[in-house]
Amino acid sequence: MAVHRHLDESPFDRAQSATTQLYAIRDLLTQASAGSQDLHQVNPDRLALLIGHLLDELDAALDELARAPKPTRLKSV
Repeated sequence: MAVHRHLDESPFDRAQSATTQLYAIRDLLTQASAGSQDLHQVNPDRLALLIGHLLDELDAALDELARAPKPTRLKSV
């Protein structure tokens, strides 16, 4: 499971991608704990690095979204 960051992706797209990948990791671990996947195939060090990277990406995207200018509402006349 590789993480690729594209310069043309919006912060929302990056956050959504990181979230999707985190859910995939959760599903893999759920299957492993249920016995339908071999838990020995999961490298905990690599998994921890990947989760950390995804959380950093998610945090950066959310920070960028928080700093983005807020749309102004048009006042009706």
